[in-house]
Amino acid sequence: MAQNPNRDINESINEDKSNREVLVKADHVKVYFKGKDKKSGTVKAVDDVSFHIMKGETFGVVGESGCGKSTLGRALVRLLKPTEGHIYMGGTDIAGLKGADLKKGPDYIPGPLCLPESQAYRTPDSDGTL
Repeated sequence: MAQNPNRDINESINEDKSNREVLVKADHVKVYFKGKDKKSGTVKAVDDVSFHIMKGETFGVVGESGCGKSTLGRALVRLLKPTEGHIYMGGTDIAGLKGADLKKGPDYIPGPLCLPESQAYRTPDSDGTL
């Protein structure tokens, strides 16, 4: 009997993730921008995006130019405040943090989530700086 070559792939897709730690959870995140005048209307840069990033997973966001990938990334690291939705890091809803709590941030931030493009392919100098 022939074996299914996609068996391992399908098993990993359907594996039980209930025992794995959720590092980042985006729940119905929306980022809207109002136009400069009434004619421009509202731009829905990110519209109802949800996902989980589990410990040990590699996560990527792909899409056409102008589809909201960078805006989503900015919302995840709170450079932009989401219009609606929740972003949890280490169990803390960072989308709802304000003022001093935002500066303090969550108790736990899992690893580097974002590296500026200018530093992405650089190696540290002898003193450890980029």
